[in-house]
Amino acid sequence: MARIVRLVKSLNGLNKIFTTFIRSVPYIINIMTIVLTVYFVFGIIGVSLMGGITFDYTSPGAVNYWANFDNLPNALLTLFRISTFDDWTVLAWSASGYFCTPGPGVVCGSTWYLIYFICFVLIQTNVILNLFLAILIENFTTFQQRDEKVSKIAAFGILKNSWQAVDKKATGFIHVSELVRMLITLGPPLGFHANILQGEIIRELDKMKLHLYEGNKINFYDLLRGLTIRSMKVDLESLDILEIEEFNKGKSGMTVAEYYKIESDKVMNVYTPEEKKKLKNDDFFYQRIKPLIHAKSHYEEDFVQGMKDVNREESLSITPENTLGEEEDDPGPADPVRVAKTEMLVLEKQINRERRVLRRSLQAKAKGISNKLEVEKKMKKRKMIERKISMFVD
Repeated sequence: MARIVRLVKSLNGLNKIFTTFIRSVPYIINIMTIVLTVYFVFGIIGVSLMGGITFDYTSPGAVNYWANFDNLPNALLTLFRISTFDDWTVLAWSASGYFCTPGPGVVCGSTWYLIYFICFVLIQTNVILNLFLAILIENFTTFQQRDEKVSKIAAFGILKNSWQAVDKKATGFIHVSELVRMLITLGPPLGFHANILQGEIIRELDKMKLHLYEGNKINFYDLLRGLTIRSMKVDLESLDILEIEEFNKGKSGMTVAEYYKIESDKVMNVYTPEEKKKLKNDDFFYQRIKPLIHAKSHYEEDFVQGMKDVNREESLSITPENTLGEEEDDPGPADPVRVAKTEMLVLEKQINRERRVLRRSLQAKAKGISNKLEVEKKMKKRKMIERKISMFVD
């Protein structure tokens, strides 16, 4: 049983179905109340109409000792059998007297009793069952939409953190070349999926209606509004709540989608088909004009290997033979990838050093505060003891 529960939790689809069913239990209880009411009404009607019918029939599907309307419990069991469609037509015909031979002491049914069975089957199949399914479907849709809204709200927080990582000076602007990479890193529902093509990027940016500012920069509030229009399908174009006068200075008439189209046409004459296929998920014009920063963007993939290469080369360069060789050889131009890796390695070491210093200072402050609290507690206990002693002496 525990394995089945773990399996349900691991599979997202099954987990949603079971969660929806559990959350729908209060609504299902209301439906079951209606079902029991219908059963009791038809059971009482069946007992009043068909109670005492002779059931000496050879067919097992007809009215017999186990399926009859002599009392209310038997009538409810018979109605449950009819709801499962277990030879309910044979039961209906036998109750209407189709198999009955009139005689002394024999009670046969009436043909009008067929209307009773047909009405119950129609209400059971076309009303109650559909109502039950409608409740489940409605709750599933409601909870799914609620989860999507919650995920989108959480995605806005991730967007803010991603923007802060790029806009470290908090200017409210970033270069347009950072946009696509940030949205791909952000991922759905606000961002782009990893396999998006250049044409799809341009179409999605066209929906967002982002405008460029001086220096080919975009504004955070424009991006926030564009993502809201695209993901939540809310029309905010007519609202001025996000229009800040300070950020409207330098706003151009060109949109980001138009700029991408122009740069895409340029790249069509620069990249080969193999390069375009290989770099389909990246900011294509950004790679062409920013090779050094593009090399830094791939640092995360080659971080471990880069650290090994740099450490190995540094260890080799301290020997006298290597030192002499360096003096004799004429160094060539610096490799952008090598420079980027070295800079990132130095930055990583500085961050770790500052982190250790900050941790030590915080630990020292926390220790001092805890010592003060202990001293205060001891003083309070001492005063309480002295007060009790003085009261006892008095």
